[in-house]
Amino acid sequence: MFLEVNQLNKFYGSNQVLHDIHFGVEEGKLLCLLGPSGCGKTTILNAIGGFLTDYTGDIIIDGQNISSLPPESRPVSTVFQSYGLFPHLTVLNNVAYGLKFQGYSKEERIQKAEAMLEIVGLYNHRHKHIHQLSGGQQQRVALARSLVVEPKVLLLDEPLSNLDAKMRSNLRLEIKSIQQRLNITTILVTHDQQEAFEMADQIVLLNQGRIVQTGDPREIYDQPANDFVANFVGEMNKIDHHFIRPERLEITDQGVPMTIDQIIFQGETLKIYASNQTYQNVEITVLNQKMYQVGQKIYVQGFEELIEIKS
Repeated sequence: MFLEVNQLNKFYGSNQVLHDIHFGVEEGKLLCLLGPSGCGKTTILNAIGGFLTDYTGDIIIDGQNISSLPPESRPVSTVFQSYGLFPHLTVLNNVAYGLKFQGYSKEERIQKAEAMLEIVGLYNHRHKHIHQLSGGQQQRVALARSLVVEPKVLLLDEPLSNLDAKMRSNLRLEIKSIQQRLNITTILVTHDQQEAFEMADQIVLLNQGRIVQTGDPREIYDQPANDFVANFVGEMNKIDHHFIRPERLEITDQGVPMTIDQIIFQGETLKIYASNQTYQNVEITVLNQKMYQVGQKIYVQGFEELIEIKS
């Protein structure tokens, strides 16, 4: 593994906030630390970045144990939630700033910064100041500033959380494309499941400072390790000790007879809740192609795909 985190533990006083965290990332892959607030994902990111002290365990990048190194000596770069851009500098000088400490001449710094701004699509904005940019453009400046110093590992601390939904969706695709183009090993922290599914090659799902499941997005979604994962990731219908995702159920001409209790319009899809004597308030996700009414009798197929929830 290009990046290894081995037996990471962290205490605040007598409160243990990380419990034997262990995972690895292959070179050029994007791993997402996913979980609810307070699960420890940002604490792990801060440990990798060197912003956290007094933890135990080892962090190894490209064969080098960096656990005892200060942040400025670690081969990582972080894009923070707040971006941390300098308002008095132009976009170009913001991106070039970190290169001052790597021994590059002024001409070299400008060339490298301009090349990176070309990659993130902001070359034509290089002479603007930060306040003249949109939120999405500011995010890309922060990304360019972190990438231009050529870190071995890029750390992303909920970088899209300050943006509106449409912009987040667009930038998820842009960041993933840039990450793949540069083949840079990346750790993304988020509580947004959609963000994790769209961007990650691998997901580490955390709860209360512990890893509860590691796998690719489809594995996490389709094969949850336990009840917490099944409930946290996506929507589900829980029936006894089994579950089924709403999109696995279909309204057809034959199947289990049910009555529609509620319909929620979501644009391209509908959430339909239906019941009968056996199943109560079952959620069914369908494309918005037909009209349905509360009280309507329907037939539902798919219950044979119920999956057992592991304890």
